Amino acid sequence: GPPTPVGLTAAPAADALTVTVAWEPPADPSRIAKYQIVRQDTGEVVETDDGTTYSVVFPTPDGVVSRACFTVEAIDGDGSFSGESRPVCT
Repeated sequence: GPPTPVGLTAAPAADALTVTVAWEPPADPSRIAKYQIVRQDTGEVVETDDGTTYSVVFPTPDGVVSRACFTVEAIDGDGSFSGESRPVCT
């Protein structure tokens, strides 16, 4: 499968209604079709449209970003998942 994303950051917006989750570009982006970002406490998922996007604005409409943690997985063209990244928390 594709390489596991590393270097995650999570930056909440001033209004606490979104969190920008970002990660480092991989050494070989051609192996990655898209990314899946999961909020750990709710299980909500956001996917990127492609494998060359390295951040996503994750909606947190409950406004609870104080304990929002996220993991990112890469997905290759065959639908195989990388390992889950280490979680990042706001």
